[in-house]
Amino acid sequence: MPYNILVVDKSIEKASFVKEMLISAEQKFVHAIDLTEAYTEINRNEFDAVIINPVMLESKEIQALLKHAKSKNARIVTLALLNYPPKTNELSSILCYADDYIEAFSMPELIAQRIRFLIEKSQAQAALTVLAIGAHPDDVEIGCGGSLIKHKQKGNNIKILTLTSGSVGGDADTRQLEAAKSAALLNAELFWGELQDAKIACDRKTISVIEEVIKQCRPDIIYTHSGSDGHQDHRNTHLATITAARRIKNVYCYQSPTTNISFKPHKFESITSYIEEKLSLIECHK
Repeated sequence: MPYNILVVDKSIEKASFVKEMLISAEQKFVHAIDLTEAYTEINRNEFDAVIINPVMLESKEIQALLKHAKSKNARIVTLALLNYPPKTNELSSILCYADDYIEAFSMPELIAQRIRFLIEKSQAQAALTVLAIGAHPDDVEIGCGGSLIKHKQKGNNIKILTLTSGSVGGDADTRQLEAAKSAALLNAELFWGELQDAKIACDRKTISVIEEVIKQCRPDIIYTHSGSDGHQDHRNTHLATITAARRIKNVYCYQSPTTNISFKPHKFESITSYIEEKLSLIECHK
């Protein structure tokens, strides 16, 4: 199956190299020499991948272009074309804005295989279901809102389970409306556990609430509180989730304002491109 690929690069020579490589691999190719052409092509066509010159990644205009491309097609893959093996600090910078990278110094057939693999991986991930669990309204947005925005951009199905209405921290009805507004920004389905604020226990009741939502959603990925947290509701939510999600392969614990120094993360997710969107989620909660 041929994929439709856009190359954004001022260099005609580099674009020609990519063109020959893609055509030989029976892929469709469009070259945009500047941002104006790139926007025109993205608005006119549906692309499976955008390949960009990493030097241009420092430009806020290019970052905006990549966001625009994602908004048009959540499954689109954004790739940086490198002329040399990246150093660790360079790679971190590149992956703040691009999904991955390809190496121009590799054999053309290997590059084509890499592009095809990344596109197929992105398309498979679009079918993923993500469940974020929080003890109170705003916990999920603060703890993993940026990651949820990235899942939304990929076209994943997002579910949120909030175990209490947060009545100790404010008016319950108001907080539920705020949570619904935030969930709408994520295109997420919102579930309520209807447990009592400040009294969440790691018991059969809490575990059953979480198990029931897991049964309904069948998530591929779960986000929840860390056990290294000073708030008893957060700790018990963590413990109950670990039990309820015992058959889920991917369970991640997020950091919150009450997380203590014993929290030792093993996975880091760059949300540099999504800071404003995360703040918008948090601002739903007054």
